[in-house]
Amino acid sequence: MLTIAIIGAGGQIASRIIKRLASADDVKPVAICRSPVTAQLLAAEYGCETRVGDLSAAPSIAADLLRGCTAAVNCSYSAATTRDGRAANARMIANCAAGHGLETFVHLSSIAVYGRIVHAALGSTFDTPRPDTGYGVDKWEMERLVRSRFETARGARAFVLRIGGAYGPGQQTSRDILATIQNPGFRLPFAGERTSNCIHVDVLAATIHELTRSSAAAGTYNVADVPATSLGAVFGWHCGATGLPMPASLDAETATAEIARHVADARRGGAATQAIAAARAGVQGAIAGLTNAEALRQLVARVGRHSPRAFLDGLRRFHGNRAIGHACSPETTGGVPPGFLGEAMPGPHISEHLSIPLSTAEAWSSSSGELKEWFERYSRPSWPSAVASMRQHEARV
Repeated sequence: MLTIAIIGAGGQIASRIIKRLASADDVKPVAICRSPVTAQLLAAEYGCETRVGDLSAAPSIAADLLRGCTAAVNCSYSAATTRDGRAANARMIANCAAGHGLETFVHLSSIAVYGRIVHAALGSTFDTPRPDTGYGVDKWEMERLVRSRFETARGARAFVLRIGGAYGPGQQTSRDILATIQNPGFRLPFAGERTSNCIHVDVLAATIHELTRSSAAAGTYNVADVPATSLGAVFGWHCGATGLPMPASLDAETATAEIARHVADARRGGAATQAIAAARAGVQGAIAGLTNAEALRQLVARVGRHSPRAFLDGLRRFHGNRAIGHACSPETTGGVPPGFLGEAMPGPHISEHLSIPLSTAEAWSSSSGELKEWFERYSRPSWPSAVASMRQHEARV
């Protein structure tokens, strides 16, 4: 039986992976998290073994946390906006690759490495992605850490999975989609016919389960619904499960203009993001430990007199743009979110090398009721129900 460590087990995606593995007969999940409270809740919910600690701490602590595990799935993420954050990420990856018996390491990356909108005109490719947000840069740096460390790790396979929007009960992408559906000004671009680049979180969990016991070659892969789901289909599932009305369509001319606007915006903001990332990579002094906003001010002050106007415009726009993620809301962008307008992710998909044991249709059928319950719970919170939920958890713990 495989023993699989789930790193960052308290996260929204990690908990669904634990749920999948805990119900399987051939694996034993071990939830690794920093919080004792989270560990107790996970143990009560799924009956799994939990271990509390920080994998970025001393190698001896990491070795104890990974003891007996033959595979690990890294769902953790420390924002690398400071030198300490980047150092913690590097230590965690190094500790996992240090030969503690791991045969398979699965690292969850993101579609954000391609930029806030996936579009050929931006020159972001599978081999040389061009992230244009702080989050995307962090994820790209983590990918490179994983590849460099595990290249020298004997007998260990490392997989980097670039995940599109993971949707389903409890997932931020579904929360964003449901908020967008309720926005009276939103219109579904191209009648929803474009690819969503999304994946149901239970299909993702089933994919990871299958990957850990497969003979697939190590490498970097895109991960999305198979067959690819259109944006309209994903919105339709959310509407059908919750009873919300399906958004009206946005005409092709306006949608095309929105794409052009986001591509131009990504070009301006991307120049600043990449400049800051390059500065951090090459500077060991003060700027390497600054936040994005502080680094921006330093860069403007130091190179402003010698930079072309387009570059300066990108720097000035960066601080406002960096908080806009892949699935941001129309209220913050002033139109259709960029993630709803992009092309399919470039490069190989994990389904080309692996048979996915759970179809999207099966995941929709089994979780639509759960999505409705979750939506109703968070959209109409009540103090008595919250107290009752907490008491239930206490009783189970």
